[in-house]
Amino acid sequence: QPGRFVKPGVTFTTRGCIRKCPWCLVPRYEGAFRTLRIVPGYIIQDNNLLVAPLAHICAVFRMLATQPKAAVFAGGIDVRGVDMVIAELFESIRVKSVFLAADTDEMLEPLEFAANQLSFLGREKLRCYVLLGFGDDTPEKAESRLKRVWKAGCIPFAQLYQPADQRIRYSQR
Repeated sequence: QPGRFVKPGVTFTTRGCIRKCPWCLVPRYEGAFRTLRIVPGYIIQDNNLLVAPLAHICAVFRMLATQPKAAVFAGGIDVRGVDMVIAELFESIRVKSVFLAADTDEMLEPLEFAANQLSFLGREKLRCYVLLGFGDDTPEKAESRLKRVWKAGCIPFAQLYQPADQRIRYSQR
């Protein structure tokens, strides 16, 4: 049930995800992507809001426009869904922060496009989750991705990969 059992202000307007990223637990734990009844809140915790129908996305932004606090998109906005229409929606409301996601090198170009579309928010509001240590990732590759995220105009938020069924012990290097 949206808004239940979470801190005040947090809401979910969708659950699940259409992507099948090999590191992600969302499809396994939440199942198929679906929209939910929109419950008021200012912290959007959806995993992949931008794959919802545009009518649902617009309804979420209309709800956010009525909230007493600036919106926080904490779930991670899929950069592949950011275009001029989405940018205009972000521009139509007060925004405290938007967390984008760029988990692979292939996502860096779409991130740069999305960050450019949302550049009016400024770096202090544009954050980006960056997955580190998955597959054949190296500290050098990870550092390069983090620097590119910074250069794109976002504050990088490094997330060290840990599978659900075990604990990887990383070196201190």
